[in-house]
Amino acid sequence: MKRFNDSVKPSFEHLGVLTTSNAGLGASRDLLLSRLITGKLSVEDPDIKFPPGMRDPEPSKGREDHA
Repeated sequence: MKRFNDSVKPSFEHLGVLTTSNAGLGASRDLLLSRLITGKLSVEDPDIKFPPGMRDPEPSKGREDHA
């Protein structure tokens, strides 16, 4: 029984962290969505600086993709 508890304890701890994160994300979503719907938050000219890991890869120079 102790081996089982030792093996599942990290999973349940992680579940708690994920539940807390999910609640925070839901609250942020609700706040942002209401502001978007009422027009209090505009997305016309967003001034968002993404960290390098989140940026889209730059297209290769001299190469164009055609559909």
